[in-house]
Amino acid sequence: MSVPSTTLSPNPWARILDALEKKINRHSYDTWLKPTRYSHSSGGVLFVRVPTVEFRHAGDKYADLIQEAIDVLGLDFSDVKFVTPKTILRPLPCGTTAAFPRLPQHRHNPALTGTVRRN
Repeated sequence: MSVPSTTLSPNPWARILDALEKKINRHSYDTWLKPTRYSHSSGGVLFVRVPTVEFRHAGDKYADLIQEAIDVLGLDFSDVKFVTPKTILRPLPCGTTAAFPRLPQHRHNPALTGTVRRN
């Protein structure tokens, strides 16, 4: 059994990734975990940013190994949530966060404003 590194990174996800890299084949790690980034933590939940919605399943696929790494590293997280860049996290009064989808950017649509384009 290896001893966890004594150098503590302020980025807990980087520490978890270091542990996972040793347990997952290189191709899978490079494809599904390497593109992920630490977002933040709040209330015992670690938020990990993923590039697209398709990457969220990596959390399910590697849940046991992620939990094992959290335990071995002695990190105090009860859950890991994978969020996309299109998710905005807003603080709530009780100190937790909630995810709200970003609203689409308004684009001028002549059909909606009554403007008619004539040839």
